[in-house]
Amino acid sequence: MDESVVTRVMPNSIEAEQSVVGSMILDRQAIITAAEILRQDDFYYRQYGTMFQTMVDMNNEGKPVDIVTLQARLKETDVPAEVYSIEFVRELLSSVPTSANIRQYAAYFSALCLFELYFFHLFLYITNQIIICYFLI
Repeated sequence: MDESVVTRVMPNSIEAEQSVVGSMILDRQAIITAAEILRQDDFYYRQYGTMFQTMVDMNNEGKPVDIVTLQARLKETDVPAEVYSIEFVRELLSSVPTSANIRQYAAYFSALCLFELYFFHLFLYITNQIIICYFLI
């Protein structure tokens, strides 16, 4: 089998995921906006999905969301230390020029998720057709 087929990954954008999560740290309204568009399962990179869901949960509980409170909450969960480290969060925040564009970041990211979902269903359909053809022969 061709090795390039095995190592191929679904469409994703680490920059889009960083922009969404970083914006959420910078602006409480960004948490609400992102939560209207995205779900934790939409994130390709688990660390960003975990951070996303943690901030949504904290916001829903009426708790403040900032670097300190987010790190404290992440430490309570069983995530690797590098996810809540100050270096990781600092790098994440430095990748976000502004939280004002959260709707665009989330919409772009959501479009990637829909693209991935489309190809997954296409794959299932094609696989199903191959199986049907195999049994008809």
